[in-house]
Amino acid sequence: MDVEHWYDQLEVVTENPPNAGTPLRVQTGDAVPPAQVYVRSNFPVPDIDPDTWRLNVGDARLTLDDIAHYERHTVAMAMECAGNGRTLMRPVPGGTPWTLGGASSVVFKGVRLADVLADHLDLSGAQEVVFTGADSGPVPEDGKVPYQFSLTVAEATAGHALLSWSMNGFPLTPEHGAPLRLVVPGQYAMKSVKWLASIRAVDEPFSGHFVRKYRYFGDEVEPEAAPVGSIQIRSLVASPIAGTSVPEGHLTVRGAAWSDGAAITRVEVSADGGRSWDDATLGESDGAFAPTPWTATVRVDKGEAEVVARATDAEGRTQPSEPRWNGNGYGNNVVHRVPVEVI
Repeated sequence: MDVEHWYDQLEVVTENPPNAGTPLRVQTGDAVPPAQVYVRSNFPVPDIDPDTWRLNVGDARLTLDDIAHYERHTVAMAMECAGNGRTLMRPVPGGTPWTLGGASSVVFKGVRLADVLADHLDLSGAQEVVFTGADSGPVPEDGKVPYQFSLTVAEATAGHALLSWSMNGFPLTPEHGAPLRLVVPGQYAMKSVKWLASIRAVDEPFSGHFVRKYRYFGDEVEPEAAPVGSIQIRSLVASPIAGTSVPEGHLTVRGAAWSDGAAITRVEVSADGGRSWDDATLGESDGAFAPTPWTATVRVDKGEAEVVARATDAEGRTQPSEPRWNGNGYGNNVVHRVPVEVI
């Protein structure tokens, strides 16, 4: 995809830096076409020459060929921005004004982060591993900073995280982090650092700008300043689309649901705004971190109707009927409400 036209099949949120959402109609649980995977950027997309690019890991400077030498793995997953659903909060917090397009079903190919770290980074005595991207820009509190995020040593060596150069069967494009990005399944995507430039170990908790930013402030459930981490359970309706007209009678509703790695055990669908519910039929997911497709048939009568979907996972977590507010607008997994006109 030509980076100059990265937004052609997306729903643009901001143009500079580039942020754009996946259309809800493709949120069926299958891997989203690469041109429709949501784009999230804090700074302008860096200009990187893949031939001269190197990844600094400790004292090593690795090429893509060096990294590709390791055993290759794939992971199917829901990739989601922590601010997805921010505009559904009341009042709407500041930040990139995401509705529900800040998530996509993706399949990444790469090598296990743990394998690379085992060969090139001494983690004895380390508390965290810090990942630095090639993108940078000014922020209010700290001036010009690179994008950086950290994982605990346990997270970095657990085996789920990948260093990836391929998404949904195609090479990464510039806006998605080419030539190499970190991928952390089950965690909100601020941890999946793009345009990866360096990896280093630190012997105390990292306190960079974005680690301080991605926290829950004023949240009624999370402790004050708790770090944003695991993806909250969510279901999205792919069909019907909000604002469209549907015929009276039996309506087929389709969508996808996901959590942080816990299996989706139930999706319920309402055609009357949540007063009554029917169980959806669950399809097969492509792995623990991948979305689960679902389908339901509900009865709708002439007039205005509101289709609602809510998911439950194996840990017993269910989406809330109302959004849970916090100051930065993170982790809002309120049920998806879809108003339609029945004719």
